[in-house]
Amino acid sequence: FVYRASHDLKAPLNSMLGLLELLETQVDDPSKAYIALMEKSVVKLNTFIQNLGEFSRGARWELTMEEIDVKAMVEEIYEGLQYMENNDRLSKEYIQSGDSLILGDKFHMEIILGNLLSNAIKYQDLKKDNAFVKVRVSTDADKTIIEISDNGIGIPDKFKDKMFGLFFRASTQAFGSGLGLYIIRNTVRKLGGKITYESEEGVG
Repeated sequence: FVYRASHDLKAPLNSMLGLLELLETQVDDPSKAYIALMEKSVVKLNTFIQNLGEFSRGARWELTMEEIDVKAMVEEIYEGLQYMENNDRLSKEYIQSGDSLILGDKFHMEIILGNLLSNAIKYQDLKKDNAFVKVRVSTDADKTIIEISDNGIGIPDKFKDKMFGLFFRASTQAFGSGLGLYIIRNTVRKLGGKITYESEEGVG
């Protein structure tokens, strides 16, 4: 039901976004502020529905192992996130050690990286002029380590044991469903991997 509902709701939402963008080019300045607010609300709802769809598909989808170009995947994810609020003020860096081609499941890898990179954009520190996100990938014969770091608002220690819980949100700075990190943890486990995090409030 969740899968079908999320799939069926995405089409009208995308149509609404397209119509709002078209309308924005044809109205006077005072009305544009209201259109921007409507767009923001639709994007929030679209993100929530997307998370629900990922949650449903991730539980049902069987693993399909193939060669993945991590750098190309990261660039593609950034392209899909380019319209997120404040995305343009965040500098992005990619660092590769070893082969950029890894063996994995593309669908599940996109869920993991997409959620983590969108979090870096949503929860950047707007007081800092040098906001950044870095993706480091290191590979050898036995394993691949992907590290995503930023200088965002950080996570208080008091939330350490709740971070990957269902519907948990550590900040109200941006809209979130509380599903992202829960989905990430379960997806990493499905791939036979391990996820850890380090954070300091106000540092990143």
